[in-house]
Amino acid sequence: MAHELAKSLVENGKFVAKDVASKFTKTFFTSPPCRYYGASVRTVFEKLQKASPFSDPFGPASEQFDGQGSYGNGSAMRVFPVALFCHGNQELLEKLAALSAKLTHVHIDAINGAKLQASAVEIALSSSDGSISWLEFWQKLKDLIDKLEFDVPEKVYTNKLDMIKELIAREEVASVHEFEDKVGTGIKATEAVCAAIYAFLMCLADRQPSELSSLSKVQQVVFYSISLGGDTDTIGTMAGAIAGAFYGDEGLPSYWLSACEGEDMARDLATKLHELNEK
Repeated sequence: MAHELAKSLVENGKFVAKDVASKFTKTFFTSPPCRYYGASVRTVFEKLQKASPFSDPFGPASEQFDGQGSYGNGSAMRVFPVALFCHGNQELLEKLAALSAKLTHVHIDAINGAKLQASAVEIALSSSDGSISWLEFWQKLKDLIDKLEFDVPEKVYTNKLDMIKELIAREEVASVHEFEDKVGTGIKATEAVCAAIYAFLMCLADRQPSELSSLSKVQQVVFYSISLGGDTDTIGTMAGAIAGAFYGDEGLPSYWLSACEGEDMARDLATKLHELNEK
């Protein structure tokens, strides 16, 4: 879905909801079972397929869960191409992150999760010279979420980011069980996005387990994020996106790349998104 979002942005030079919805839907129905889409999103794509030519791309998602929409982590997991496309333009980044989310997830927590994840990738891109500390990185995210949750009754992200700061700053590293209890690693966007951010910041602060010290920084982030448990594929994807934006592809071992499905396509799309941003 990240590839399809990137393709649409490249082909159109802007966000076109109908085109992204069409690409998402076509990919869903032509993908093998091993893609492991979330169960509830099938209903969205079935309705979108019937409503050709995608006259109401946001409608099906807005009908889910009694009109409250999904608060799952899927929209945040796929959002990182938006950061490349909108690099240097935070206002546009937040707008497109929200629009891309609303095609499948309209709950405020899912939308804010997509904005937070895209912003984390943007901060990483802007700080790739390594001149930022984990606390400065955290503060940028905290300033953003304070704004996003200003009128939200339950400030879930605000509270979880505060907890992340406390866990990283203290002398004793939190156990996996404690992190799961205080922040969470499940399918909710409020848990998975925060877990990905925590994994990246822990490695940026050099608080990662010593067993990972021989690996590249990108590998450290990905392995550490997976070790937290829970929805590991999503958390690993989001943590890896932040780490990749920060450390660059030199942090990716060649044997990872050779085993990666769609590596050439990903590089091509990333280059084209960068070129569009430069224009």
